[in-house]
Amino acid sequence: MKVKKLLLVDYDDIELSALGNELSNKGYVVLPANSVAQACQLAQTVSGICLAIVDIGIPHMTGLEAVKLLKSYGIPAIFLSSDTNNEYVKEAVESGGLAYLVKPIDIAQSIPVIEF
Repeated sequence: MKVKKLLLVDYDDIELSALGNELSNKGYVVLPANSVAQACQLAQTVSGICLAIVDIGIPHMTGLEAVKLLKSYGIPAIFLSSDTNNEYVKEAVESGGLAYLVKPIDIAQSIPVIEF
């Protein structure tokens, strides 16, 4: 089985590290980014990224805008948020997100979404 490369985008370094470690422990190669600019740089320079997990509330550019950019690099994305506001979920789906995960994340329950 080929190891999946995941691009993890979250402005909160603690969340980024914790989730990144959990995903790494499950066998994924995790490429952390704490900004959209860093995520786009990784998307352009690292081959084989199969999925991005993007916090919807990332500053300077919304997660919705970030996902549109990442899609232009051929990287599908799922959203990550602590907000269950129906409007956010609707916008996430309309912007092309594959799923919407609510923090705190239970990695075991999230694996089927990541494996799509």
